[in-house]
Amino acid sequence: MNRNDLRRVDMNLLVIFETLMFEKNLTRAGEKLFLGQPAVSASLAKLRDLSVKILRGDDRPGQLTLDEFCERPHALVSFSGDLSGPIDNDLARIGRSRRVVLAVPQFAGLRALLAGTDMLATVPDYAASALIDGSSQLRADDAPFEINLSELSMVWNGVNDNDPAERWLRSKIAQHMAAPLSGH
Repeated sequence: MNRNDLRRVDMNLLVIFETLMFEKNLTRAGEKLFLGQPAVSASLAKLRDLSVKILRGDDRPGQLTLDEFCERPHALVSFSGDLSGPIDNDLARIGRSRRVVLAVPQFAGLRALLAGTDMLATVPDYAASALIDGSSQLRADDAPFEINLSELSMVWNGVNDNDPAERWLRSKIAQHMAAPLSGH
């Protein structure tokens, strides 16, 4: 994930992600945050969409076409076991769909599942980088269609509007995110 990707992150999603990492359970994380399980699941889906790659374990040359992407079987990383995600919404917008044949709860399981198969997985770029590192059987391609990325917004409780530390932190985040990228 690079700085441009961070500009699109809703920082509140990071709170949900951190809670999930501590709780290791979607329902318990939701209870701690006073959110329903669907809301936690939807927030995680937004995090996954920041910048995506298509992970593949075949040895076919070239990039995937949209038709190939839709025809081939897919594995999905789903903390809740759902067989659909935000990518399916992006495909529906262009009148297409994919065939998800299995869901796994963690990215790490994809390495063994995809190697030597026609199966695909749509994953964040940072997960793709980690999974293909040291693997001669996996590679990552760009998606053959447009993926809508999440918008960046900053939200806080109104009681913290005038808290000096909170105001300082919000100003630093806004200043950092508004700064031009060096070397670009």
